[in-house]
Amino acid sequence: MSKKPQATNASILDTLAIPSQVMDAIVAADAALAAGPKISDAIAKNAKDMETAKAEFEQAADAQAHAEAAMCLIDDVAEAKRMEDAAVAAGVLAEEKHRTLDRLQRVGNALKEKSSTVDLEVRQAREWLISETAALRENAVRAIAQEIADAAQPLLAVLAKAHALMRTLPHRDLGMALAEVRIPNVLDFQTPFVDGDRLIFDGVAKSLATTWRDDPAALAIFEALKPIAEANQRLGKHQPYQTSQKATGSGYITHGAGISSKKVASIQAHRPQGAGQELNMEAVFGGDLAA
Repeated sequence: MSKKPQATNASILDTLAIPSQVMDAIVAADAALAAGPKISDAIAKNAKDMETAKAEFEQAADAQAHAEAAMCLIDDVAEAKRMEDAAVAAGVLAEEKHRTLDRLQRVGNALKEKSSTVDLEVRQAREWLISETAALRENAVRAIAQEIADAAQPLLAVLAKAHALMRTLPHRDLGMALAEVRIPNVLDFQTPFVDGDRLIFDGVAKSLATTWRDDPAALAIFEALKPIAEANQRLGKHQPYQTSQKATGSGYITHGAGISSKKVASIQAHRPQGAGQELNMEAVFGGDLAA
């Protein structure tokens, strides 16, 4: 198994250096974000001031209308003059309140436009930041991927020994554990560095089930334990010996002490007749006649 050169911390830090223009953009974006709450507070205050101004304007306009209506119903010149002055004063106040209401409305519209501008600035800053830091992000991820690959090398040496052990002294739990080993590739999650006994580096796939022989320590384990594996193979090929008796070439089936069925029939055909003269067949077959 070939080892990749170790990546240094300094080289990784170089990939993470933030360009000055990116830092300037972050400062500008933070300023836009900071303006947001201030604008929200100003809009809320403006809305409250407009409600007050509108109520004061309506009150002043009503006072002007009542004063002018009263003038139409008064015949006394002095009283009419007083009501006229009151109507003029009410009109001046109503006009002032109206101007205040108009000003607050214009301020409110300006604040809303400013809030939209800030929202746009924040959105554009985020999009720009994502775009400008894409290369930085890729370099950082590649550096981490290289570190993972480098850190995996000592583990691969251990896994090679484990595969060598499995070839000589198989172990169920060890085999299941080796099948579950997985080190993902952060650049391509679908193509991991290690997946079971598969190794994939720089797009080249290998198998620990065979490449373990390239590791001297793993090969030494195999050679040390090989006599046990070879003995197990020889023993596993052994076939049980045949212990049952096969039929004879004459076609006779033997009974007991080797006397054939035809011999039994011949003895029975020539045995003496009469009481006390029958042949004891059990003695002939040694007690195996019933069989």
